[in-house]
Amino acid sequence: MEYQITASIPAHIRDLLRSGEAGEVLLVSSSGIYLRFGEQILLLCDESWGVLPIGIVVKDFEKAVSILRPQQGQPVTVAEDRLIFPSGKIRLVLRQLSCQAVCSASPQIRYIRQAAEELAALRKERGISMLVLPLVLGYELRQQNPYCAQAGIYLEKLIHSLISGKHGEIHTCIGKLLGLGTGLTPSADDTLLGMIYVFRTLPFQTPEGVQLFPESVGQLCDRCTTQISAAYLKAMLSGAPFERMEQVFRGLCGEEPLNIYKLTEIGSNSGSEMLLGMLIALRICGYSLWAKEELQ
Repeated sequence: MEYQITASIPAHIRDLLRSGEAGEVLLVSSSGIYLRFGEQILLLCDESWGVLPIGIVVKDFEKAVSILRPQQGQPVTVAEDRLIFPSGKIRLVLRQLSCQAVCSASPQIRYIRQAAEELAALRKERGISMLVLPLVLGYELRQQNPYCAQAGIYLEKLIHSLISGKHGEIHTCIGKLLGLGTGLTPSADDTLLGMIYVFRTLPFQTPEGVQLFPESVGQLCDRCTTQISAAYLKAMLSGAPFERMEQVFRGLCGEEPLNIYKLTEIGSNSGSEMLLGMLIALRICGYSLWAKEELQ
């Protein structure tokens, strides 16, 4: 059986799908179908998510799933412009979608504050997004779950280490944060993902200590976190696009209406924690909501 669909594939993923390459279904989850080809992990998901760092976004995804009946461990093969599953074939009509260019404007404090306050207002009890209160807004967080309490310690240390350039401590903090949390992409990993995006978008505004950040994440992620989370982190480090994150960033710059829900609706906590990472990175880049950033 063959069902023709349109798959929007970022260039770096399109180049990986070579005829004859064999892979497998790694996992079927609420996010979509995770595929593994060698060391590369890809996500086959609905087109409503837009361009993702490891995503092949599919039109009429539910119908495709009903035809493919994917199961963990199933073989998948790339043959010219097709993905071949045991229960059927999907023809990939390659249609390169480029995200709108990152805006030339700078982030604005009023929108950063708005995003932080809206994130705090979600009051998510699980995950670590409520760390936006002490780490971005400067308020006390009285009730913390265990992950939040632990991540808060190392994120605070990481912030000051990146600003002041304490390289040894940067590496140590990242090692403690990677893998912290539950799920396919643990909480602290999602926060680091958001930080990566801002640092690569504002390269000339990052303190010198940030130069070690991507190197440390790249060195540690394979052995410190899940393979799916590591795939996202490495894709972001390589410059892969993330459409929803880019939309929120443009909102923080005032180039389009700020809508944090573009991110926060991703997963139960993942998108909120990505936004936390973006806001933390903006603080590190000099967009602090306090009049004066005190270093330790």
